[in-house]
Order: sequence, then structure tokens, then C-alpha cells
Amino acid sequence: MKILFVCTQGKNRSRTASGVWKKLHPEDEVLSIGSEYFDEKHQPQIMEILDWADRIYAMEERHKKEIISISRGYERIYVKIKVLGIPDLYDYNNPELVRILKTKLK
Repeated sequence: MKILFVCTQGKNRSRTASGVWKKLHPEDEVLSIGSEYFDEKHQPQIMEILDWADRIYAMEERHKKEIISISRGYERIYVKIKVLGIPDLYDYNNPELVRILKTKLK
């Protein structure tokens, strides 16, 4: 499986989620990215990454909306997205964040 995690900057939540996923599923390929790069300048690269992923985990509903906005017309991407509902309260590898992710990603 190819898994993509999306948060705002791609530094804390999605990066932590990538590490948690890799420990649970070492055979999978995992990437994390920040939605701050979802703009016209980066659109070709972002679309390539979104197409690449088998599953896309967005930390918040707004990230899902941003993914849909940049990938307008590519319905195949919409069905890959799941919102984890994790607010931007945690630093990278915060123990509480790791606990939440382990629960949500099982």
C-alpha cells in the first residue's frame, strides 16, 4: 500500500503519523505533506503524489477540502481520503499524538 498523510505544514502530525504507520505496516510506502504546498505553483507535483497514494489520511476536514479543491475533476482521489479529526495541538512525536494515531490507524 501507498499511504499519504496530510496536515498543514507536514512537520508534526503527518510526519508523526507516517512513523506510526511505518511501525504498524513496515511493508507499506508512506509519505507526509503539508497542505501549505497546495497551490498553483506546486499543483503538478501534488497531483502526482495524490495519484500515487492508495489511501490519503487528512488530519482535519479542512485538509480534505483543500485536497478536493486542488484535485477538482479527479473523483478517483476523493474516495481515497479519510479524515482523522486530529487538531493542530501537537508537536512532532508527542506521546499523546502517537497514542491517538495508534488508536485511529488500527
